[in-house]
Amino acid sequence: MRFLSSLPLFFCAALAAQNDFGLVAISPGGGLNGTCTNFTSRGTLGVAAGSILIEVPGSHFSGIGQDINGTGTQFSSVRYLLQDQNAAVAAEIYDFEIRRESPTPPGPDCSPAGVLCGLVGLQSPPGGSPAAFFVTNAFSPPTTCVPSCGTFFMGVNIPANAGWILPAPTWDGLSIHMGSYYQLQGSTASNVAPGAPNIAWDCSAGASAQPTPRTYRFYLSTSAPLLNMCNIDPGLTGTGHCLSLAAPPFTNTDTGPGGLWPQSEVPAGIRHDGLAVRVQHVASAGAPFAVLLGAAGAVCPGQPIPGLITGSLYLSLLGALPIIATGALGANGTALVPTLIVPGPTYFPRNVTLPFQAFVLSSTIHATNMAASRFLP
Repeated sequence: MRFLSSLPLFFCAALAAQNDFGLVAISPGGGLNGTCTNFTSRGTLGVAAGSILIEVPGSHFSGIGQDINGTGTQFSSVRYLLQDQNAAVAAEIYDFEIRRESPTPPGPDCSPAGVLCGLVGLQSPPGGSPAAFFVTNAFSPPTTCVPSCGTFFMGVNIPANAGWILPAPTWDGLSIHMGSYYQLQGSTASNVAPGAPNIAWDCSAGASAQPTPRTYRFYLSTSAPLLNMCNIDPGLTGTGHCLSLAAPPFTNTDTGPGGLWPQSEVPAGIRHDGLAVRVQHVASAGAPFAVLLGAAGAVCPGQPIPGLITGSLYLSLLGALPIIATGALGANGTALVPTLIVPGPTYFPRNVTLPFQAFVLSSTIHATNMAASRFLP
């Protein structure tokens, strides 16, 4: 694990504006380039070759990047924060990959057969020592390999590099910008409930392992509308916490893992998070939207409703579908708004997964993915 470098942008091709699905906290004014990332890391790999991955849990997401028919998915590109400790020397060759879940979960399938799709033979950009790059790589044609239902993993497979453990100026090696769940060397980049599942995984020599709890700055880009759940903790303070320094409306609001696992303390502690929603659809800038709660749970595969919505409904029709948030997308096609689930002593049941789905009211009704929150004590 090393400190972060300055950040130029590196694009493989010019791409139309897309919606980016990721699991990193956004922090305008309080983090690196607007996000809560506090270190760069190779996970448990050390100097060895292997994959650095984040888990997208099927318990909390379905229908990400769904096509207009609601029967599959489509992604145009990937984006990530890559750091090279010595980009002034020869380029390193690496891959981006989407992996399926292990047949014996938890964790990724680290076998060759576990790769659902990817981009092979990528080259690290030239730069300084060290140098960080916001890289965009396009799928051509767009990929349909990401499952609508179930857990998957995304990340990079990087080569071995003995320079990772060397001091400057002889250091070298690729790594990915990360955000720690909890305090790490004086800084924190998430506000997830204590004891929440760790979504960071590594694959090396066919076996999986986990580093300390964290997320990595990986994104999948799609034209489909997206929904992320976020937790709100008004009591969050401290100059070492990225979220407490974020500009409104992101102050004390975790758009990353904290939205998956917010906290409601037991028996009657001081922390009872509220929920917010982040909705993206760049093609519908300014359009209103509504977010529904599936009182009877979620379903997958989703239910297409041709002629009424683009995409599928992933909330069960066996129960009520109350509206828990409304708003309008901004000029950039995104919005972050609080829900009716507010911070305070009145809280939702703990250890119950609550599924949500948003609908953007543009020229037609566009359905987002399902995104869920599970309050932990």
